[in-house]
Amino acid sequence: MKNKKIVLLLSSLISLCSCSGFNLPTSHSSSFINSELSSSNEENSFSKESISSEEYSSEVDNTSSEESIRSEVQFSSEEHLSSSSLDSVVSSSSSEITSSSSSEDQRRELLKDTSFDALTSWNIFATDGCTFTSLSHGNGNIQLLVNNATAREDWSVQFLQNNFILEQNETYHVSFKMKSNVSRKIIFRLQTMDYSDSPINETISLTANSEYDYQKDILITRESSYLFGFMLGKIEENVLPNDHQITLSNVSLKGKQVSSSEENYDGTYDAPLQNKHNRHLVWNDEFNDHSLDMSKWSYELGTGSWGWGNNEQQYYTNNSKNIYESNGSLKIVALKEEQGGMHYTSSRIITKDKYEFHYGYVEARLSLPSMMGIWPAFWLLCANIDEVSWPFCGEIDVMEAINMENKVHSTLHFNNNGHQSTSNNGYILNTRKEYHIYAFEWDENHMKFYVDDVEVFSQNLNDNSGLSCFKKDFYFLLNVAVGGNWPGFSIGDDFPSIMSIDYLRVYQ
Repeated sequence: MKNKKIVLLLSSLISLCSCSGFNLPTSHSSSFINSELSSSNEENSFSKESISSEEYSSEVDNTSSEESIRSEVQFSSEEHLSSSSLDSVVSSSSSEITSSSSSEDQRRELLKDTSFDALTSWNIFATDGCTFTSLSHGNGNIQLLVNNATAREDWSVQFLQNNFILEQNETYHVSFKMKSNVSRKIIFRLQTMDYSDSPINETISLTANSEYDYQKDILITRESSYLFGFMLGKIEENVLPNDHQITLSNVSLKGKQVSSSEENYDGTYDAPLQNKHNRHLVWNDEFNDHSLDMSKWSYELGTGSWGWGNNEQQYYTNNSKNIYESNGSLKIVALKEEQGGMHYTSSRIITKDKYEFHYGYVEARLSLPSMMGIWPAFWLLCANIDEVSWPFCGEIDVMEAINMENKVHSTLHFNNNGHQSTSNNGYILNTRKEYHIYAFEWDENHMKFYVDDVEVFSQNLNDNSGLSCFKKDFYFLLNVAVGGNWPGFSIGDDFPSIMSIDYLRVYQ
């Protein structure tokens, strides 16, 4: 009882301080920095991590759980750094005092291998004759041996992770602890992969053998791919003639708050998810893994025939800069870059030969890009397409959107003495960049399409003989095309252009 009174008293004092304008410790302020990146290849078997930019290309084998990625990131910049001192420090010896908010614990961790067990998601880089190696790592701690005596730039020695999506208008919590056996400076950067924005770019002064505890909340103003990196080279003329050790621990970049059911997910689902529309969940992908589940999906690569039959302008890759899982969703990313004779890259995945079905209720929760020339799609093709060809096989377009229209289309394509299609001519949304649930209900007689549980289109499958193709097994496709016969060939510059897929579920 006595200890509880102490806890209550201290909690009251902290609350009083907050109401009186008392500030908890803050970190240095940051300034904008422009940077240049270059890349090559290295082993990475834990997750799909690579640096995405228009200045380089990287081949990634995503058909196995291991892939080769080497990232050399170089920053050249003129820095104008400002700092703010800590206003105050609150400490307590009572082990019973805990945070009054549990939201921090319920945020998603966006970084991979924060335990440093494998190091396959982290890039260690040194140039200008500098040396940089790992002495030991694991259990949330890594000890690095650094010599930056010949460094010419802050980026001459780097330790970083890259290619994860941060969402616009979301607040993220960044934290780490760092210690050096000599006094020195480092730069910590959280920066977009296209170099245009650095939400965090801070110089940190380390005192010999004293641990630096970094905590910061940062509001992201632009959705994009980001890197999280430590620059250990030449910083404000700060170079060291001999080897020295740097220890890094408790590294974290946590995203938006998730529900307790997501946080405690154990592979089973509660009643609302297990049953829907009087059907049972039979197949799904929640995209909560570190990489795409290749037991469910395959890639379609290249340009297809005649731009996948639509004169599309992108080259489809399995590169992790074009497709990866982050913050509990799958990201398909269209980029402006040269590959395979095309000026754009993106990704396209299918469940063909891995999951095919007919009839049931299907839904996916998607956030769509909006830009001139962009064409995201969630659709299905009949499993017999190789035998009968298109359009005899049939095509189910659950959701397609083009250009900057706040409108989505649901369409059926089939053969009826030639190609024929039937459609709803579009359903208007307030904004397609927000998440919406796109669904369809399918039985032997009807197909009905929904957006956020509103029926937007229906088709009687007995109207003509050509519709009989929709009584066979189909497989899923997800892709983001750039340009083509439908959206046209006037293509904007707002890249990366990202479609986010929260989940895909089938009920029967």
